[in-house]
Amino acid sequence: PLLINDLLVVLTPRMDHTRAVGFFTRVSHLHLVKPYLCTVQTNNNKAINEALNQVYIEDEDYESLQKSIDSFDNFDTIALAQQLEKHELLEFRRIAAYLYKCNNRWAQSVEL
Repeated sequence: PLLINDLLVVLTPRMDHTRAVGFFTRVSHLHLVKPYLCTVQTNNNKAINEALNQVYIEDEDYESLQKSIDSFDNFDTIALAQQLEKHELLEFRRIAAYLYKCNNRWAQSVEL
């Protein structure tokens, strides 16, 4: 398990990243492959972006989540905003308001 990230990075050119994310989500080991997800996020793949954003939410790492949202746009913004608006930390609710603003949902953004 300690070398799984190295193996995944070496196999990156030959892998279907969506299937890999699906597998690690199914077995609940996304945290184990977080470095791999960070490496391949440059592909701007929807499954990778959503999985990594979910890891950031679980880790309560709002700074990395904000960077991910600003840098990579291929994810379901409304679903993420709806998830974040119920979060207990203020910074995540601010990110939800930012996502609503980016989607021209001004009423929901101001409400938060």
